[in-house]
Amino acid sequence: MIGFACLIAGCLVAAGWFARQRRLRWAWFSGLTGVLFAVGFGAVASGSHSRAAMLGFTAAVILGWAWLGAVSVHLYRAVGDRS
Repeated sequence: MIGFACLIAGCLVAAGWFARQRRLRWAWFSGLTGVLFAVGFGAVASGSHSRAAMLGFTAAVILGWAWLGAVSVHLYRAVGDRS
């Protein structure tokens, strides 16, 4: 639960950072990922075991991992361009 909350917080913090850097697509992607993950996690954490809640949470986890990978590659390449 703590890890999921930290992922949501990380998405929202990254959205703010990208917005300040004027990288609006990354800001939107980060913010949207954080919000959708919070919704998916909230559905499962509420105790709902419906198929829709489980599929939504599964999609949110996949989106969270995709966001983490995409941001990691983006920042890795940005650091490589500076050297």
